Order: sequence, then structure tokens, then C-alpha cells
Amino acid sequence: MVRRKIEGVRLQIAATESLRALKRLYSYSVLGRELKLPAAVMSRYVNGLVLPSPKRAAEILTLVKGRWLTQMISSSVGFCCGVLDVSRLLSNVELLRLAAIVVAEESSGRGVDVVLTKEADGIPFATLVSEALGSRLVVAKSKKEPGVRSFVESTRKFSSGLYEHVYVPRTLMPKGSRVLIIDDIIRSGSTVEALVSLTRSSGSSCIGIYALVSLADEGLEERLGVPVKFFAKLPFTS
Repeated sequence: MVRRKIEGVRLQIAATESLRALKRLYSYSVLGRELKLPAAVMSRYVNGLVLPSPKRAAEILTLVKGRWLTQMISSSVGFCCGVLDVSRLLSNVELLRLAAIVVAEESSGRGVDVVLTKEADGIPFATLVSEALGSRLVVAKSKKEPGVRSFVESTRKFSSGLYEHVYVPRTLMPKGSRVLIIDDIIRSGSTVEALVSLTRSSGSSCIGIYALVSLADEGLEERLGVPVKFFAKLPFTS
């Protein structure tokens, strides 16, 4: 009973935080129309005067995940000269915060010790996720940092046959850590594959992968043996 009550409160708080982030993007009238709620009720939720009921909170988060986020993220990316342009997406802090709230809500209770990403474009989103979860942020880099004695490393392989090494200071990923991998865009999957390998090399476990956008083929999750989730799916490009 106590655990169920805690889960309900957590859901209510996540829904309220989502509405606060949405309020920076939309008016009360727009939010109220979508949620079929009066603007006055929306205002009380956003300002923390009252929490939505657990049932209403679940409805809010379902709408946020299933409609708003997918639409907003998809409309924030585009292709220019055959190259994916994510500059608008990565500059929209409120949109990234909204996605981070959803990731944190879905990952809460799973004991995430480390939020892992690779430099550089994944850092803003991963920072917000780690903040929402209260977990350590770890950034994998393609060069060893001076002054660090020991590293965990893996190899990122490209379809062209080229490769690069990826490093994380060993002290930041103690053995037995539960790791959530965050990326902005999954293209071929080579980056997250290297991060999964790095996680396992440290003696830790990867509990899942989240990305804002995926272009990867459908076999990625099976290949990695790790749940892969994303907010928007674009056609695969090799």
C-alpha cells in the first residue's frame, strides 16, 4: 500500500513538472484544450497549488509522451544536403527538459547510478536526465584526459572500416553500477554500441538506452541486447 502511494505521488509530480515545461512553450488555453481542462485548473497544477490525481497525472504523461514530444521533436529536426540537422532541437532547452522528465519518470525505481553519454551533442540532454534522476553524469570521450590514471575503454567502429577509441575514467563507473545510456541521435548505432561495450567492460550493467531521435534499423535492440527507446523515428539512412 505504501509503495503504491509513493508511486502515485511520483507520477503526480512528474506530470506537474511536465506541465510546467509545457507552459513555457504553450499557453494555458492551448494546454487546457488538449487536456480538456479549464485554464484555471491548469494554472493551479502548474503553480503547484494542487497536484493532479494519479489518474489525471497518468493521462497527462501519456499525452505528453504519445503526442506532444513526438510532434515537437520531429518538427525540430530536418535534413539539409542529405545531412540531419538537429541544431534547433539541441537549442530548445525546454523541449529537452520535457523529454528528460519523461525519461526520469519511466526510469525511476530502476536504481540508475550512472547516466552515460558521449561527447558532445548528447551532453545537454544527458545532463537534464541525470539531474532529474539524481544520478551521476559520465561523459565518454575520444581522448584520454590528462591526470587520470586508469580508464575503461571500448572501440567505436564505423561502416567505412575506420574506428575510434572511447574512454571513461574508471573511478566514475565503479563495478556493479547500473547505467542508463543517453544519446541525442542514434544513426547507425555505433556510438551506443560502443557505450554498451564500455559499460560491460567496467563490470557494470546497462539497463537501457534513450535517444531523442533514431535513424537506426530495427535490429539494433536485438543486436545490443538492451532496451532501446526514442521519441521520434526517422527513415533509416545508411
